[in-house]
Amino acid sequence: MFLDNGYSAEKFQYAYDIVKSIAVKASEMHMDGVLESENKVLESLKKKKKKKKRS
Repeated sequence: MFLDNGYSAEKFQYAYDIVKSIAVKASEMHMDGVLESENKVLESLKKKKKKKKRS
């Protein structure tokens, strides 16, 4: 078990910090994907608006 006597609070904190940094990175990557997707939608809307003006 991770919290056995052989493991110190410092090691637990170190592992916690690693997991937390991985979670933050995964969240950032997800947000990058969401923002990229939203940007594509906005670009599509801009193109449609330009086409309507030309018509």
